[in-house]
Amino acid sequence: MSEPNTTPQVTLQQLVTLATGTGFGLAVCAAVLALLGLLLPFTSISTNMGLGLDQSGSFNGFAAAGWIAWLALLIFVLAVASGRVTQLAPYRNILALAGLLASVVTVLVGWFFSPAAAQFAEVNRALASAGSPGNLINIRPHIGMVVLLAAGALIYWSSRKPA
Repeated sequence: MSEPNTTPQVTLQQLVTLATGTGFGLAVCAAVLALLGLLLPFTSISTNMGLGLDQSGSFNGFAAAGWIAWLALLIFVLAVASGRVTQLAPYRNILALAGLLASVVTVLVGWFFSPAAAQFAEVNRALASAGSPGNLINIRPHIGMVVLLAAGALIYWSSRKPA
């Protein structure tokens, strides 16, 4: 005869409640989401040259926003640490707000002010002066931006819950 399984079974609902029940758990979830958002495709680049020469690609958040993405991730880690490190605890609300602002700034830099965006805008201007119609190279948002903005909102919300 086999012995009965005495290992306690944990449901998915219990795991979600455990992770999101406190401000610290929410902050950890937000930091993980921020990292995922920066690793996912952040900006989508597509060319519209015609004649079957249409191509598309994407940059992740670290390539699109550069050092600002690393700074945003550092702010998220500090906001998480403020839930447990007593020296950072007085700055918990400020760090959470900084995480929200850093996610918005990272999206704006990655979309509009990245070095690739400036180069593609220059190529579009050169092609337009040569007589090509419209923008031939387009930069659009991708799923990583949405995930990073959700992480920014979650880190801000986590500061409103008790640690």
